[in-house]
Amino acid sequence: MDKLYKTNLQKTVSEIFPVYLQKELLNQAVNDSVIINNKKKTSQLSLNFTGILDVSAYNSLEEKIDAMMQTDSVLKFIEEFEYRRQYRHFCYFKCSDIASAKIEELVGNGKVNVFDKKSTDLIDSYNKPSLHI
Repeated sequence: MDKLYKTNLQKTVSEIFPVYLQKELLNQAVNDSVIINNKKKTSQLSLNFTGILDVSAYNSLEEKIDAMMQTDSVLKFIEEFEYRRQYRHFCYFKCSDIASAKIEELVGNGKVNVFDKKSTDLIDSYNKPSLHI
């Protein structure tokens, strides 16, 4: 992962996101089982979900967000969170006349970023469109 991109993502969340959005991010990460934020259930949950970041030991929202920003898997989740949030007012539609070969060609030539939730790679390019699969 590009260090500059990671730094920009970290600064965006910690310095630009308002508190309500940081809380929303934290709650969504808990709901999607990306992090654990419950002191009472930490020991039970950590046995069932190894590899999940536990932020329940931190007291402030700022400390929890800082801890989240140090983990690549959480950064990938944040990237998806931003992606969905940015496009929440857009209308999704199906277009049947676009040739899949053309999309494959654009992806193959690096003209389009591919956002794949299952991938661990972050998109660190700002100057081309993203395709969400």
